[in-house]
Parts: sequence; C-alpha cells; structure tokens
Amino acid sequence: MLRDDPRSYLLERSFAGLTNSLLCHKEELQRALQALVDWDSDSQQTLTPNTLFDNIETLFSKESPYSKVIEDLFQIVCGRRADLVTLRRGLLLRQIPEEYHREVLQNNPS
Repeated sequence: MLRDDPRSYLLERSFAGLTNSLLCHKEELQRALQALVDWDSDSQQTLTPNTLFDNIETLFSKESPYSKVIEDLFQIVCGRRADLVTLRRGLLLRQIPEEYHREVLQNNPS
C-alpha cells in the first residue's frame, strides 16, 4: 500500500526530474559529439590542435545547448536538496518542546 507521505512524493519527483535531465544530457552529448565527428570528416576543414580546440569550445561553451542541459540538471539537484533541507528542518523544529526556542530557530535563516 502506498502512503500519502510528502517525503515519498518529493523523492519520486526528484528522481523523475533527475532522470529526465540525464536523458536530455545524454542526447545533447551525443549530438555534440556527432557534430564534432561530422566537422572532422568535412574535407574543407584542416584538423589542427587549435581548430579542434575551437570547435570543442564552441560545442560545449556556456551558450551551447549542452551547457543549458547541465545548468538545468544542477538547478534540479540544488532545488531538491533545498526542499529536503527544509523538510528536515521542519521535522527537527517540531521536536523542540519549548516554544520560545522553536520560534528563535524557526526565524533563523537557513
């Protein structure tokens, strides 16, 4: 029987987001590597260390689709981690019997 536990939902949502991002990462990496191979097989291009470096730098630059996927992946991981920290903090605060101490800790920024 499945429980209606917010932690279970949060965990499932986290894994779903990570799985989707990893699939996007795999596809984008394959696309970038294929573009590199296609560029190398182009008879008009001369392969030198500098031209190879420039092409790799372009394919994996901050503006590239590959980097966007990586940024999204980090955003999901960091966001879910923050959710878990907030959840854990709430559980710990509920265990503090003195209301004054609980409020002081609750008002303290994470």
